[in-house]
Amino acid sequence: MIPAYLRALEQALSFDRKLAHRVCQEVEMHLLDAVAADAAVDRREAAHRAIARFGAPEAMARQFAGVSLIRHARACAASIVMIVFAVFLAMKARLHWYSVTQWTISPDDKSLAQVVLSIDRYAFWISVLLGVLGYLMLSPRKLVTADPRNLRTTNLFCALATGALALSVVTDALLTGLQLRGWEMGAAAALPLFTMICEIAGVGFLGLRLLWLLRRTRAAAALLGP
Repeated sequence: MIPAYLRALEQALSFDRKLAHRVCQEVEMHLLDAVAADAAVDRREAAHRAIARFGAPEAMARQFAGVSLIRHARACAASIVMIVFAVFLAMKARLHWYSVTQWTISPDDKSLAQVVLSIDRYAFWISVLLGVLGYLMLSPRKLVTADPRNLRTTNLFCALATGALALSVVTDALLTGLQLRGWEMGAAAALPLFTMICEIAGVGFLGLRLLWLLRRTRAAAALLGP
C-alpha cells in the first residue's frame, strides 16, 4: 500500500525528478514511522490510517510543487535584478573607457545613435522595474501560501523583464558597433567587446533559466489548478 502511494506521489511530481525523489523519501520515512507507532495488529490497516492522515497524493504534491516553483520563480527574479545591475556596470565601464580613450561616434552616425540610445534607456529601466516588481511579488510570507496566481504573475514579470533586458542588450550592441565603426580594431576595443560578451551571456543565462521555469510550471499546471 505504501509503495503504491509513493508511486502515485512520484508521478504527480514527475515534472521535477529531484523534488519527487526527495519528497518521496521524506514521506516514506514518515509513513513507516507512523505505521511502527500504530498499535493496530494489522499492519495493512495501520498503513491505511497513516496514508489517510497524509491525504491524497495529488493534494500533497500540489503543496510541494507550489512552494518549490514559487521559490524558483523568486530566484529567477533575483537573478534578473543582479544581471540588470551587472549590465548597468558594463554600460558604465564602456562609457568611461570611451571617455578615457576619447573614442567618439562618427558625426554621420550620431542621429541614429541618439534614437538607439533612447530605446536602450527605456528598455533598460523597464527591465529594472519589472525585475524588482517580480521579486517583490513573492515575499517570504507568500511562499507559505504558494498561491498559483502569484507564480503566474511573477513568471509574466520575469518574462517581460528578460525581454526588455534583451532589447537593451541588443541596442547596446548596436551602439557599440556604431562606436567602433571606422576605428582600428586594436587593444582599445578589447574592453567594449568583452563587456558586450558578458551582457549577451547574462541575458542568455536568464533566457535559459526562464524557459526552464516556464516548462516546469506548465508541466505542473494540473497540480497548481486555476
